[in-house]
Amino acid sequence: PTLLRNKSSWPDSIQKDISNVMHKFMATLTENANRMKGSTVLYVPLENLDVEMLRDAHNDKELVQRFESAVIHWTRQIKEVVNEKDVEGASESEGPLAEIEYWRARTRDLNNIRKQFNRKDVLQIVEVLDRAKSFYYLEPFLSLKTDIEKGTEEAIDNLKYLNTLLEPCTKLSQAEPKEIAALLPNILRTTQLILIYSTHYKRDRFFRILRMISN
Repeated sequence: PTLLRNKSSWPDSIQKDISNVMHKFMATLTENANRMKGSTVLYVPLENLDVEMLRDAHNDKELVQRFESAVIHWTRQIKEVVNEKDVEGASESEGPLAEIEYWRARTRDLNNIRKQFNRKDVLQIVEVLDRAKSFYYLEPFLSLKTDIEKGTEEAIDNLKYLNTLLEPCTKLSQAEPKEIAALLPNILRTTQLILIYSTHYKRDRFFRILRMISN
């Protein structure tokens, strides 16, 4: 932000306070604006570090604190997404097509998070905090990488099998009442195959999709 670049004449204490407030504001703004689009985006403080500056950045206490705040924010963001696996997806009243769309959106979001772990600016912050031995904040963030990998694998698997219901359930949603009975056998056979072959879409989720179909 322009405000953060034009502060050289301010007292150090004011510079620090305003910088902290602005970075927190930008992190929240970035999170909320992208959440409305169904996407998780990590806000990275703009520091424009060159190779030489990056080498000594771990000795800059204020910079390290800003990076720690960013990592704390990222950790909370990603944990919220990971923990959605313990929450039911689409509402049962919305029907099976909404369930398919939920897993499509989740697959897209988890893939996006996975890519951000390897962004150059994110890796720079990880490097600085590693050199600063800021493991208390860094390790919880890095441990989420495994959770994201597992969550992405689960979402891709669920979506692959649920997509087999897309065409028959679309026909079901558009059918007249007298046409529904003829469509159900194929849908139920497909649902049974999901239960048999899917690695993750089991038990409670299977019965949920049956209830969604019945709605």
